[in-house]
Amino acid sequence: MAGYEVALRLGEALGTRHAALFHATATAGAVGAAAASGVALGLSGQQLHHALGIAATQSAGLWQLVDDDAHEAKSLHPGFAVRNGMMAAWSAQAGLPGARAFFTGPRGLYALLAGDGPLEAIHGGLEEGDRLNTTTIKAWPSCAQLFTPLDAMRALMDEHEGVSASRVEAIEVTIFPHALKIAGVDWPTKATETPFSLRYVLAALLLKGRLGIDEMESPDLADPALIALGKKVRVATSDEFQKAFPARRPAEVSVVMRDGQRLTAKRELRRGDPEDPFSWEQLQRRMRAFAPAMSDACAARITAWCERFADPACDNELCEVDAALFGVEDSAE
Repeated sequence: MAGYEVALRLGEALGTRHAALFHATATAGAVGAAAASGVALGLSGQQLHHALGIAATQSAGLWQLVDDDAHEAKSLHPGFAVRNGMMAAWSAQAGLPGARAFFTGPRGLYALLAGDGPLEAIHGGLEEGDRLNTTTIKAWPSCAQLFTPLDAMRALMDEHEGVSASRVEAIEVTIFPHALKIAGVDWPTKATETPFSLRYVLAALLLKGRLGIDEMESPDLADPALIALGKKVRVATSDEFQKAFPARRPAEVSVVMRDGQRLTAKRELRRGDPEDPFSWEQLQRRMRAFAPAMSDACAARITAWCERFADPACDNELCEVDAALFGVEDSAE
């Protein structure tokens, strides 16, 4: 909770200009990781303050990797954020000091990392509730900028039985411009580019009827049917859609059938946004889809452990972590 609260509040304060240039998962995430690690270590308030300041010094994550086709390195951003946050907490525990005004100082994160969001997020509004409840749970194993067109396509497939790869003449997509600044791969040449290609994710979803881990990590990019379907996807941007970002991420998908019929769906919220949350059953299915190697026994243990948080009878109990939750018992299976 400490990690989420710190990272989300810093990310909110850094704002949209920062998010366009930096990967907030890496920047705000490093400080959030320090908060989580510091609380876990039982640091005092002063030590925790130092830990956050030390982590802020190591806070980095450039979107230039997208411009330079270095998409593989994106996965290092959260990994390095965790590493740097943990090292910051241990350093503070050992007595090393950190910058006190690490965020608002003249050479702090807000000034140097293009901050333009509301500073009230970090030094006010603590009574507004936990920021954890404002997060989006990812519904798709792709860049989150592409979720609304995926949701729209899924809705068309679910609502109209005739929407299939063999019967589609064209797919027209209108999306907010910021999405393509991050997820702007026209067509992937390697698996690590698939999450950033709007044409690919829509074509794969329509062709396979699903978009799971296999479609992203082990794609058949030479599949003639997939390539042909990808060429039918036409992408346009809308300045009006951009005005709604980041509170909403509008996208409209129109499927033109071979018989001339046009079917259209528009989504402004992503499935999994706090305004459009998953049900408990949907969350469990999502967990299995995103971790296909997980055993039934492990999934059942995780589900039972999580359900205790919603049980009022357990409010005064410590929720001890079962080592089996980390797959210890499943390692030999």
